[in-house]
Amino acid sequence: MKISTKYAIIGLLYFTQSIPIAFMGTALLTIMRLEGIGLDKIGYLSLVMIPYALSFLWAPLVDRFGKSYFQWVSTACILYALFLFPASFLYVDNLYGLLILFTLAVFCMSVQDIAMDAFAITSLTDKEKSIGNGLQAGGGYFGLLIGGGGVLLVYDRLGWGATITLLTIVTLIPVIATIRYNKYSKKPDTRSDVSIRQMLEYFKDAKLKKWIPLLLLLKIPANVAFYFSNPQLIDKGLGLAEVGYIFGIWGMGAAVASGLIAGLVFKRAEIRTKLIIAIVANIIAIASAFLLSYVSSSQTAIIIFLCLAMGSMLGLTGMVLNDVAMRHVRIGTEATDYSLQNFLSSLVYNPIVFLSGYVAQNFGYPTLFFCIAGIVFVQLFLVSTNYLYSENKKEKSD
Repeated sequence: MKISTKYAIIGLLYFTQSIPIAFMGTALLTIMRLEGIGLDKIGYLSLVMIPYALSFLWAPLVDRFGKSYFQWVSTACILYALFLFPASFLYVDNLYGLLILFTLAVFCMSVQDIAMDAFAITSLTDKEKSIGNGLQAGGGYFGLLIGGGGVLLVYDRLGWGATITLLTIVTLIPVIATIRYNKYSKKPDTRSDVSIRQMLEYFKDAKLKKWIPLLLLLKIPANVAFYFSNPQLIDKGLGLAEVGYIFGIWGMGAAVASGLIAGLVFKRAEIRTKLIIAIVANIIAIASAFLLSYVSSSQTAIIIFLCLAMGSMLGLTGMVLNDVAMRHVRIGTEATDYSLQNFLSSLVYNPIVFLSGYVAQNFGYPTLFFCIAGIVFVQLFLVSTNYLYSENKKEKSD
């Protein structure tokens, strides 16, 4: 397979799978807030992502069964659409019905994501990984742009049923590519039958153990800042179309651009350098969200600037997280190890998102962002202790 084709497929698949997820994670939050649903109940939306967080439990099945990764992707895409479409007959106030359907859809998406991650890890060379991770982050955030911002504009014009139907169609687009290029996604001979014992051995490796504490915390600040800035704009009195344009188009557009650019600019940077860059990005994202709390709805230019800053930092941290995670997998268990890292990165994040809704509802957005800022100091401590020396210096000392 040509490198350009490989890059195109990776970007396309991460793009299309992210659109419905973005709708569930950002646009739906905005719609619910507009309908007067409390932030404490909106926090339940984080439960939809539980299957994604637990995907490491069924990742060994992807490693063990099937001749190719794209067979898994094609099947998962079809099931993803089948669970998503019935939601078009419900409405936003049917919280529990939507939670059930969207949770099942996310389960199918998690299988698709496992197979795509394994394909990217095994097909990309070390030199191609940073650009591939940039496309992974950029494609994913472009999906968030469409699903979080563009879909709001569609919903504002066409309504709930048409919006869900369009999302269903989008999830089926990758099937065309995965069937055509299926022969290029055959699993390598190095794959092995993964047991629970082998999975737990991941935590014994010294290189992996120093990465895990940062993995637990790295995504939290920028993501919480971005996630809760969406309802902030609604609470300031902005309309649905305005939020979709400012937050969804401008903010997510910045995330797409920064993810792609970061993959190119930092492709030769050491892991320690990339982690420091990600932490700086977290600081900027939290500071921007905090400042947004004190901006009035009439200060449109400042709101756009802050959303651009948060979006850019979100894309940057996403690229770093994907890149470093891909470099912490074992040969033969790529899908399992990467999915396990996804689980660990969500292990702390999902409960914090859930609690953040309560904090924002009862104590205000500034208090929420001030509390989240404390996580950045923990990240700085972990980098200074676990990644004290650069990789090159360590090699020379050895």
